Amino acid sequence: MEFTEKGIFEDNIQPYSTELMKEMENTMHGGSYPSLNKNDIQNFKIPVPPFAEQQKLVAEIEAIEAQIAINQQIINEAAAQKQAIMKKYL
Repeated sequence: MEFTEKGIFEDNIQPYSTELMKEMENTMHGGSYPSLNKNDIQNFKIPVPPFAEQQKLVAEIEAIEAQIAINQQIINEAAAQKQAIMKKYL
């Protein structure tokens, strides 16, 4: 799997969250303490990536999680080996 310099968030998710943040900023009202009310939030259009892009993101995340599981297994095995060595020599 290849990762871009920016990573998954910046390439795929941030553009959608940026649009939502702009909408929130444009909707906020108030002087010293800008705020949003329930109706404001209910009217937000939350953009989501197209389904094919969502599937791609899920596949990338699942691949990362699989690598994490493999690495965790290696860590666990190393800890067990360390304990065995310490028990043998100490």
